[in-house]
Amino acid sequence: MYDIELVIDGKKKKFERNYPPTLANITDAMKIQRIEIEMVNSGKSFYTDEQLDEREKRIADFAVRFWKNQFTAEDVLNGADLKTVNVINKAVEDALGVERTEESDEKKSKK
Repeated sequence: MYDIELVIDGKKKKFERNYPPTLANITDAMKIQRIEIEMVNSGKSFYTDEQLDEREKRIADFAVRFWKNQFTAEDVLNGADLKTVNVINKAVEDALGVERTEESDEKKSKK
């Protein structure tokens, strides 16, 4: 259901999760969402380093808990490529109950 690859110690390692988000994952996703809302509503035309760092940390922490501590937050920060980040983002969206439609996915990919 949720497969990611991380580069750890110079080698690609695959991690799987085959069940839906739990309450702990939903709560972690809500923490990420709160940070993102604060970033958007800050009234600034750019995000601060502190906001970006907090968001990055929360996403890495989410991934660690979501995949049941099979790796560390540092492994995520240093070994996740764009494809992996997209899977993590999908897991966050699923934990938040975001419903995707094929039409909205197609529009995003054309931009």
